Amino acid sequence: MTLRRLAPVTWTRASARIAAALVVAAFAGAAVPAAAQRPHVHGQALLEVALDGARLSVTLHAPLEVLVGFERPPRGPAEHRTVERMLTQLKEGAALVRTTLAAGCVLLGHHVEAPVLKVGAKADGEHADLEASWDFECLQPEQLSGFDVGFFDRFSRLQKLDVKLATPQGQRQVALARPAKRVDIPR
Repeated sequence: MTLRRLAPVTWTRASARIAAALVVAAFAGAAVPAAAQRPHVHGQALLEVALDGARLSVTLHAPLEVLVGFERPPRGPAEHRTVERMLTQLKEGAALVRTTLAAGCVLLGHHVEAPVLKVGAKADGEHADLEASWDFECLQPEQLSGFDVGFFDRFSRLQKLDVKLATPQGQRQVALARPAKRVDIPR
């Protein structure tokens, strides 16, 4: 499959999610949502990365246990502080996905979705996941040779990060195990 830019694209959160879903579908061979394709495994997370022109979209799918140590609504002040600390860390997308400096990538925004952490949420089963996404605009995307991930530094329970990468040069999958951090982008 060859990607070709037809016209300038205005990215929204919805279009970024569609792009991420297409990445997953390309790897899976079918249009099935990511959550339905991968098992819920403690210690592991999935990172979907799509580069289209100057836009770099990154989406993390992780069990809440990996990020905060529990998979239910927080109980008590200590767990509430743990959740707030995790949410603050997820806002720092440029520290979690450190792109090649020469590419000049700037974080445009982020989004976090974890229904079990919403006020008044009830535990729904034994497992709960979190999805976080970040959008970057790269001033020199041709200089983007790769990125380092900061997830292992921030989340001590994370042991393995499966990375699915889609670029105009093709798709690839990389499995990073602690302490590995580098993902190269094919040229």
